Amino acid sequence: MSDADPGAFGRALAKLRLARGYTQQQVSARIPTYYSDAGAYGRIERGERHPDRDAVIAILVRGLLVLDAGEINRMLLLAEFEPLSLVDVERLELPKQPPLEPPSGRIQRFPDWRSVLVVLGSLACAGLLALLIPGQAAFALLTSGLYAALYVVSLYLESAFEPERFPRTTTAAVLTFGAILVTSMAALATDRILVDAGSSLALPSALAIFLLAGVVQFLLVRRTLAATPTVPASFQTHTAQSAHLKNTAYFLLVVVLFWQPAFHCVLTFTREIRVGQADWVHQMLEHDLMIGRGIIALSVRWLLGLLLSTFLTSLYMGHVLLDRLQPHVRLNTFTILFYLRAFVFFLLCLIAIGWYAYSLSELS
Repeated sequence: MSDADPGAFGRALAKLRLARGYTQQQVSARIPTYYSDAGAYGRIERGERHPDRDAVIAILVRGLLVLDAGEINRMLLLAEFEPLSLVDVERLELPKQPPLEPPSGRIQRFPDWRSVLVVLGSLACAGLLALLIPGQAAFALLTSGLYAALYVVSLYLESAFEPERFPRTTTAAVLTFGAILVTSMAALATDRILVDAGSSLALPSALAIFLLAGVVQFLLVRRTLAATPTVPASFQTHTAQSAHLKNTAYFLLVVVLFWQPAFHCVLTFTREIRVGQADWVHQMLEHDLMIGRGIIALSVRWLLGLLLSTFLTSLYMGHVLLDRLQPHVRLNTFTILFYLRAFVFFLLCLIAIGWYAYSLSELS
């Protein structure tokens, strides 16, 4: 630390913390390895304690969630330490050239021609796969598009407090949308083909494609997201990576509970009626839990009850989360994306259940 003004670093650190809207307790909670509580961390800001270089980096990156290499170097130099090396930048997963945010406060980045080609290519592939699902093509395309959109919203949601990551997030979002759209259509088309062939592996195969696509997309986009907590709250939040993984699990639950089994059920019933098994179909429709000939599906009534309980649980958990967030310049962006994710999530569920109810009424 500087002999001329030993408290300069502490004052600058306190000013940076206040500017980002964090309390000393929040900062110390993110770096318990270095400081056990707010009192121990507070000694740094008061100039009573001189942290080493690793502690300074931990305070800035993990405690204050600073990812701007220039800002980190400014604070390191103020503490009379060497600036970040290329090894440090790679290890901390910092942007090598952090983008500047426009004066309006919103990052605007029009997709380049490669992103446009990815989107158009994925739409073309999805359209070709839709030809394999005659009669259900529109439903398959709509639900697959909404399902892919869930992953896109999740990526931006978990990057909401780090606008410097948005360019990389946009690239990841474009690739994720295309991959999830195409693999979802492939799963539905596989189900249709195997059902028509009378295979008992139709539903497991489709679910396996959905699961594999979800796992692969997380492995590919993981490094795009922060490995540290980014949401300022009065409690310890997940890292951006683990939060997106949790979202991925929730999205797969939509597939397993509300979408794929219902789609498979309609396909199977349609085939059974076509081969003269209408009586068996009508008997199955009288049950709330339908199991047989490759089908494992709930009735519309049970699905609506499950959806209602999911909605009420999400409403409570969402209220608790938003109520405990700390003031931040990016809070409005996060809140909008949070509600958008919920809207797309439940819209997908409602469309799937609505189509299911209509299709079953047509078959009965």
